[in-house]
Amino acid sequence: MQREKLKIPIKNSKLWCALLSFTRHSSLVTHLITCHLLLFTLFGCGYSVQTRSELPFDSISIGKIENNTSEPKLQDRLSRSLAETFMQYGCQINPHARYKIEGKITKFEMEPVAEKASAATQYMVIVRADFRLIDTINGSFQTFSIHNPFYVYFSSAGSIQQVLAQKDIALGRALDDLSQEIVRRIIYYELKDFR
Repeated sequence: MQREKLKIPIKNSKLWCALLSFTRHSSLVTHLITCHLLLFTLFGCGYSVQTRSELPFDSISIGKIENNTSEPKLQDRLSRSLAETFMQYGCQINPHARYKIEGKITKFEMEPVAEKASAATQYMVIVRADFRLIDTINGSFQTFSIHNPFYVYFSSAGSIQQVLAQKDIALGRALDDLSQEIVRRIIYYELKDFR
């Protein structure tokens, strides 16, 4: 008797078909719900994905980068890293552009953070800098400092050549991080009232 009750009203209903489909594809449904929650979390909380067109200008001039540290050729490497980073965001490097960025590297340090047998085995690279974004048409400028240093670690096991190569790679990563921070500051903070 109970079997007939279940058989007649439920088997022919669309709800029963949907319920069976749901149980068969529950992993798919779980993944869809997870994706929707993830998308809601990313886009519903004020975060947004920045694209290449988010910079407030399409070309920039990279002016003089001063090196106030004892590390040689740091200014050249930062200039190159800045140019590559701006180009990644779709901004052309043009010496006659309206906006020009100038900077001064104020700190470069390599601090040992680990040692073995009284010899440093791991170092931390710290880079800090100050910048000016200049509007060459009206002469106004904004200054901003990267006070949060960028810590990049590298191991120093092996010969002196290996240590210097690791230092060079770590320094490149630190300058790339610094360049990304400059672009992030320009996108989010620095040009609100500048134009």
